[in-house]
Amino acid sequence: VTDLILVGGLSAQFARNALSKFPQESLIYYNLACYDCRLGQIASAKQYLKQAFRIDPNWRLEALKPLWDYLGRMNKSHQLESPLLDSFEK
Repeated sequence: VTDLILVGGLSAQFARNALSKFPQESLIYYNLACYDCRLGQIASAKQYLKQAFRIDPNWRLEALKPLWDYLGRMNKSHQLESPLLDSFEK
C-alpha cells in the first residue's frame, strides 16, 4: 500500500501541475479525484470530480463503471441477486 500511495502521490502532483496549463481538461480533474480518493482525501476528491463533471458530463458514466463492474461480479458469484443487474448481463 505504501508504494501505491507514493506512486499515486507523485502522479497527483504531476496532474496538479498540469492544471495551470490545461484548466479545461476534464481528464486531469477526474484523475485527481481518483488519486485523492485512494489517498483518503475524500473532500478534495469530491471537488475534483464535480469539476470534471462540469467540464464534461460524460465523466458521470465513467465514474459509475467500477460500481457496475463490482455489482456485476457480485451478481455472477450469486452474492447479489437482482433482475435489474441480470438485464445488464444480456
